[in-house]
Amino acid sequence: MLLRQIFVELGLSTRVVDALLEHRLLLDATRKKQYLYVLELIKQNPFGYGVGYDRILICQYMEGLYSAELAYGWYSHNIILDLFLNFGLIGGGAIFCGLVYLFIKNIFVSKDSDKKRVVFIFIALGFIPLLVSGYFLENTFFMFLLGLM
Repeated sequence: MLLRQIFVELGLSTRVVDALLEHRLLLDATRKKQYLYVLELIKQNPFGYGVGYDRILICQYMEGLYSAELAYGWYSHNIILDLFLNFGLIGGGAIFCGLVYLFIKNIFVSKDSDKKRVVFIFIALGFIPLLVSGYFLENTFFMFLLGLM
């Protein structure tokens, strides 16, 4: 499809687009197992594990062992779960509420229509993808969005 072709031309990964086109985006058994484990980790420690340690825990659970190379790819793949897992329910909740406040302020309250358009673009590029894949600290478009807001 056109979206996949655009991703290929930009040199971006097409894994999520392929899963979406094949109607299997939300049916991945590995992702489901990982989400359930992340929710269990949050229940076990509602104060959070700190940035980065979540990768070690998820890697050990999913792979049965830990190595730095393997751990790099193991994270919750959801910004909301990432915030709660890294910063705890209170800290992650506060950060999430701050994001929601900034979205509302910049989309509904702001009178600057040009800024609203740019914010929408960066929400589409930097925030929406973080709901299904990616890590918020490594996403340049998300960081641009934060700076813009």
